[in-house]
Amino acid sequence: MRIILSLGTNLGDRIESIKSASKLLEDAFNCEAKMSHFYESPPYGPQDQPSFLNIALEINTCLNLSPTSILKICKEIEERLGRKHRYHWGPREIDIDIIFIDFLEVKEEKLTIPHKDFRNRSFVLEPLKDLPSFSEYKEHYKIKTLKNKNTKLIL
Repeated sequence: MRIILSLGTNLGDRIESIKSASKLLEDAFNCEAKMSHFYESPPYGPQDQPSFLNIALEINTCLNLSPTSILKICKEIEERLGRKHRYHWGPREIDIDIIFIDFLEVKEEKLTIPHKDFRNRSFVLEPLKDLPSFSEYKEHYKIKTLKNKNTKLIL
């Protein structure tokens, strides 16, 4: 099972938050994940907050989990790392979004896979390009390059 996640944060020690979340995800899914480079971008939505640091994470696991179980694990890790829900598109200690699970398509009240807005967000697409499986997803979902000079590679 291959899971592609997008991680972002704009509060605290951003690099450490992403590294901590990645380690917790590897432990939860019993795997070694592939991580993209770090990208910085302005906030999506309200601009009166710090810039975000974003990565993509590719997880290959032998665990057979439902999409709902994967979402639950992601939310538990966000909570463990101190995420507070302030307001829609507000600042975050950590945000973990499921972008793809294999080539599965899910439409539920609290979960849509592939992520419903992934095509419109350069802070998701730029890191995705770094992952080994990107070409497969690009072809399957007809992903076009989204040019946004505000999303910058930083590490």
